[in-house]
Amino acid sequence: MTVSRFKNVLFMALMLTVYQRSFAIPEEFRAKGFVYLHEIDPSIRVSLRYFSNENFVGCPVDGYHSNVVILTRQTAEALKRVQEEVNKDGYDLVIYDAYRPQQAVDHFIRWAADPSDQLRKSGYYPRVNKKDVFDLGYVAKRSGHSRGWYCYCFPQQTISSRSTRTGCTNGTGKNFPCCRSGCG
Repeated sequence: MTVSRFKNVLFMALMLTVYQRSFAIPEEFRAKGFVYLHEIDPSIRVSLRYFSNENFVGCPVDGYHSNVVILTRQTAEALKRVQEEVNKDGYDLVIYDAYRPQQAVDHFIRWAADPSDQLRKSGYYPRVNKKDVFDLGYVAKRSGHSRGWYCYCFPQQTISSRSTRTGCTNGTGKNFPCCRSGCG
């Protein structure tokens, strides 16, 4: 699958979610449309970077208590359709970020306010001054992820297709604030 085909399929699926309302999360709001992605499609792989040390902050981010994706039902169903499409070409979706609780955003704000914390600069924001991450739009004080209909994902080869296909990457392997990753 070409990157441009993946982007087109993903764009079409996610456009279906644009007009959704914003809700708070978790269990008590399931009635308002939030689901666990694995309930809709357990085949989509999950690797939440903010649940681990593998992120620009360098530690698990407040509010990420498990490696489980929460999204609106419409977004989860759209991702299921994308998964079905990329599977045809020997790929799986991998979700790196999805619903983002406000306490995670608050953690990012505290991180950005500490200029001495440059732990992950070389690997995640080498050409960006940390104090500018909000002004440049890489981090938001009110994240669209908190609405449950944004996610950061990318296709990866399925295990069974690795011997016959070349990999598909985003240029950096990370949610990297620059043109190389395609996300900033």
